[in-house]
Amino acid sequence: MGIARGEAERKRAPPRLTTRDPLPAPPAWAEGLVAQPVDHAFGDVSPCLGNTDGVEIGYVGPARGARVAGWGWDPILKAAVGRVVLMGPDGLIAGAGEGGTPRPDVPRARPEITSETTGWEAVTPRVAGILYAYGVLADGKSICRLGFIEL
Repeated sequence: MGIARGEAERKRAPPRLTTRDPLPAPPAWAEGLVAQPVDHAFGDVSPCLGNTDGVEIGYVGPARGARVAGWGWDPILKAAVGRVVLMGPDGLIAGAGEGGTPRPDVPRARPEITSETTGWEAVTPRVAGILYAYGVLADGKSICRLGFIEL
């Protein structure tokens, strides 16, 4: 699941905002998933459309981490991705989040996408390194790759 070093460097960007507030907890559905191998928690990798846009907030206080954002679309169900997991290069789940945030720019750019709520946000305690984002599909067992980011 590796990528070329140059590809990751092009995706690296500073957080849009930093805060000393504590890092929020991952959503309740993800309890117990963080630090688990992604291939044990989820089965098949299916195709989808999406992107990992960047780090929205860097948490720089005592509980450090980041909130990462992007968008995701399941072309088979024609639905926005509702849940997201973040995975490190080690294959372990490094964070989680939820979809449903407004992204009206996505259907304007991609007419096959019919929802304006394809956005997602996920939190991770990691502050450096590469993270891969995966949408959790409606069956709760399959995932689809939504891109990557270097923190």
